[in-house]
Amino acid sequence: MEFDAEMEKWMIRSSVNKLWTLDGTGRIQASAVKKSADTCFTLHWQQNGQVVFEASNGKFIGAKGNGHLSALSTSVRETEMFILCLLNRPQLVLRGEHGFVGYKGNSNKLECNKQHWNVIQLVQIKNGSYHLKGGTLLRANGFWQVTTDGTVVADGSYPTEFILEIHEGCKLAIKTKDGRYLRGEQSGFFAADGQKIVKGCLWEF
Repeated sequence: MEFDAEMEKWMIRSSVNKLWTLDGTGRIQASAVKKSADTCFTLHWQQNGQVVFEASNGKFIGAKGNGHLSALSTSVRETEMFILCLLNRPQLVLRGEHGFVGYKGNSNKLECNKQHWNVIQLVQIKNGSYHLKGGTLLRANGFWQVTTDGTVVADGSYPTEFILEIHEGCKLAIKTKDGRYLRGEQSGFFAADGQKIVKGCLWEF
């Protein structure tokens, strides 16, 4: 997937370096070699972490029983919802507007204003959701957990299930299953308390 800043939409490139494109019948073909309005798609993230693709004709892409994709639907059903997975990316480094996400001193608590990064491991679980984990001085490979006050620790005991959303500029928004986005502040405060996506909820990766 590639974000086009000019169109403010997404392009999808196949393994043979061809772009998805909308043809005259509403079908999606992986055949284009140049960018056009028909190769650009809008992403609509759903509460459950799945994503809906809107084509240039204003219709939603759906999967047919034979596996073909067509942009013919004016409503979102199960056949129009897809799961996006990060392949070949078992590890992440997150950087926000105030610095890298890392550990506060020798504790398991996470902050977002660090000068140096900590490597985060991605563990895909089900339906496109993930557990995040990373080593600390106290516990190796501790899973990320959102505490009762919303702050994030990596103690490995009760991992929180996270949903990863890809947004403009190829930045990640990370949210819990109940819809709270991980948000950072200049002070280093890092918590799952974002009710909507703002600048502090977007992370380079």
